Amino acid sequence: MRASDIDLAISRRRDTRGDAFRMTVEDTEYRKRADAGQHLKEQLAREVTELAGLRTRAAHPGSLGGFGLVAVTEQSLGSTKVTVSLDGVPGGTLQLSAADVGAADPTGLITRLENRLHRLEPSKQETLDSIEQARSETTHARASVGQPFPQAAQLTEARDRARRIDEQLDQIVHRHDDTDPDQRPVPDATDGRAVARHPTATGPDWRDQVIRSGMDGWMPEPVRSFDAGIQRTAEHDSPEIGQ
Repeated sequence: MRASDIDLAISRRRDTRGDAFRMTVEDTEYRKRADAGQHLKEQLAREVTELAGLRTRAAHPGSLGGFGLVAVTEQSLGSTKVTVSLDGVPGGTLQLSAADVGAADPTGLITRLENRLHRLEPSKQETLDSIEQARSETTHARASVGQPFPQAAQLTEARDRARRIDEQLDQIVHRHDDTDPDQRPVPDATDGRAVARHPTATGPDWRDQVIRSGMDGWMPEPVRSFDAGIQRTAEHDSPEIGQ
């Protein structure tokens, strides 16, 4: 939106406020908003009906405040939309769905179009403010070219702090990996808190006792395969089969 376009629209605009209201719909001139709005509604509804089989349809339903009205009806993705514009007015567009056209209040419909005319001065000021802000930002950007980054020291400090934290985490992980598994904390069965695991005192290992006392004292005499099922007698110490 350019300020020059707004200035041109302001120069063309005719006052429609209060008793100065005048509006033409098709070939009829109206002095009452309700009557003009009702006629405009009927014409827009007719445009929606006659859109059948077409994707878009344009019409010129009348004029308001020195500007002609352009109504574009289009169908997209299964829905129908009507766009009413004050031709030559920046931002002078009103969009309605097909349902909005049927439900619109006649007086309110005209008032919404008039608001587009009366907003020209605020719209111009907003445009000028945006231009001034853009110029200020451009000037500041040009002045900053070649200058050091103002937060460079804070950025370096933050990176160093992050690096130190990473190193500390690595040390904790290494200490955890080097810890004897029997000494690592394990969850307590009662309340879920971690408790240190200590070796269980079960006395001397049985393997050490076997070595110290001798195999004969600990291990039973092996049974040979041909002795299976043979019972020895004390008298002959010979096998008695079938006894």
